[in-house]
Amino acid sequence: DTVEEGQVSEEGKEDTDTDDAESEEDTENISEAESSDETEESTEEETTVEETTVEETTIEETTVAETTVPETTVAETTVAAQEYLTAEDISGTWDIDDLTTYSFSEDGDGKLILPEHTYAFTFKFEENKLSIDFEKSNVRDSNYIVSIDGDTLVLECTDEDYENTFHLSKN
Repeated sequence: DTVEEGQVSEEGKEDTDTDDAESEEDTENISEAESSDETEESTEEETTVEETTVEETTIEETTVAETTVPETTVAETTVAAQEYLTAEDISGTWDIDDLTTYSFSEDGDGKLILPEHTYAFTFKFEENKLSIDFEKSNVRDSNYIVSIDGDTLVLECTDEDYENTFHLSKN
């Protein structure tokens, strides 16, 4: 038996037929295996998911009340920054005019200096209030609300019969 080019011998055909049958059988086996894997996967996918519920929490809304800041002057701002003035803050000499000078020391002593007389006094602070107590009884003691505005000492007299405001310049 001569087999020409492009032809298959009978022996080769039988082998091929056997190979084809085996190949078909293998394909069926592979298909069944894949099918079985897919079934397992779909079974796994079908498992139920437990549902959990989250409790709702209500947060109360808090509203902050509006506050209005009172207007302040520069003098009040200076006092507020330091809380209250001290003897150290007003120590030195301060002129009301060309004739009248007040001198304050850090230890609470002071003088009212006029062209022809000098009157000694002691002073003390209580918050923003200054009390001046003259040594001589014929000189009127006074009480003031005090503040400093730059180089100006402001004394607002609070005595009943003598309410006046003095602006003293630092020497």
